[in-house]
Amino acid sequence: MPEPEPKSNVFFPRLVHLYREALTLERRLEIANLVYTEIHHDLRIYLITRVEPNSVEDVLNETLMAIFSSLDKFRENSNEQFFKWCYRIARNKACDMRRKDRLDILPMEEFSQLLDASATQEPLSPGDKLDFEHLMNLLKKSKPNCRELLLDHFYFGFNLVELGEELKLKYDAVRMRVERCLETARELMA
Repeated sequence: MPEPEPKSNVFFPRLVHLYREALTLERRLEIANLVYTEIHHDLRIYLITRVEPNSVEDVLNETLMAIFSSLDKFRENSNEQFFKWCYRIARNKACDMRRKDRLDILPMEEFSQLLDASATQEPLSPGDKLDFEHLMNLLKKSKPNCRELLLDHFYFGFNLVELGEELKLKYDAVRMRVERCLETARELMA
């Protein structure tokens, strides 16, 4: 499954630079509003698989506040890196929520419905939709940690080093977890 990409032609590193260089609060708010408009939907979709449905908006708001309060720290030079940075912040906020409440994540049926509703600009092809639904069903049957790990790695595009940093594990330990989760998925497909 390819990494989700922004649905616009906005170059986020340039916006971040303009935000840092803005001389007036009005200009900063204008740029922040543009960034918000471009990222909030993708972050919401990302979060619906990680927190209880009635907590999505709260975690999304916390994520957006964290992003905007640390825009000065973002130094990468690609949209891909910007979105990975945003997803990492969202994942951390979702983990904080789960640690706090120990909640189950959104059922896959509801996730699929929300994904369908969100695909207004570039809907999935019928084949991709079937593949995605099949994958979601397989992951639902596997261990919840595997589902989240495989989604983070294959759908949201986090590499093994980034996952290791999040899980506080070494590269080989993360690699082995991903391999075990894939083996579980293969067994479920058989």
